Order: sequence, then structure tokens, then C-alpha cells
Amino acid sequence: MKKFKKLTVLFLVISVVLASCNKDDDSSSAAIEGSWELTKSGSITADGNEQLMDYPFNNVGCNKDYIEIITGGTTAEHYFNDDNNGQGCYEEIEIGTYTKEGNVLTIISSGYTQIGEILELNNSTLKVKYSYPNSTVIEIIVYKRK
Repeated sequence: MKKFKKLTVLFLVISVVLASCNKDDDSSSAAIEGSWELTKSGSITADGNEQLMDYPFNNVGCNKDYIEIITGGTTAEHYFNDDNNGQGCYEEIEIGTYTKEGNVLTIISSGYTQIGEILELNNSTLKVKYSYPNSTVIEIIVYKRK
């Protein structure tokens, strides 16, 4: 019986130690506000794996697209396009709003609502999974803090 009690106590101690060794979640301490450059995009495959590639809409010779998430609930999405007439690049800015509740990020811009699940948020990376109503498409966007 003493052996059983010692094993039980040992098991409890090991369980507590292992539980306390889990990877710290730094997403709760990182602020979402800031400028975030779009770096990767992709989807989740049928077997549940992420398939990411470099963000395809950054035009060579132009600044990279990015989003500003501004304290107080405002966003400014900056898109840089080549005019294809040799005149260089031009910038389009879409002003919107956002809310963040837990790991849910909602952005409303140009009458369009995106609701995403924050998969990762730290001082350098923001990774969001977007699902769209009436669609089976699941999109992943990875941003890097500017």
C-alpha cells in the first residue's frame, strides 16, 4: 500500500511538472495594433495541412502591401499596384474598422466583412485563418510586423 501511495504522489508531481512545461502562449501579451506586411498566403488542404506560399500580389518594384491596425478600432489597408504604363506604382488605401475579441479578428472594409481566427500573434508575426460564408475555402494569411 505504501508503494501505491508513493507511485500516486510521484505521478501527480510528474503531471504538474509536465503541465507547467507547456509552451508559453505569447499571443496574449502581443499587441495587434501596428503595421503588418502581407508575407504569405495559402489555404488548408483537404487533409488539414496548411499550404502556404509567398504573398502573390506584391508587384515587383512597388512597395509591399500592408495593413495598419490602429488603436481605437480603425484599419488602413495599403495596396501597391503597377500601372502597367511605365508610370510606376500607385497606392490604394482602404479605410475600415476592426474588432478583436479573444482570438477572433473582424475587419470591415469597403462594405466587406472578414472574420478570422488568430492562429498566431507575437511581436513579429500575425497569422490569421479566414473562413467565408457559403464557401468551403479556408484561407491563411501570414503578416510580418513592419
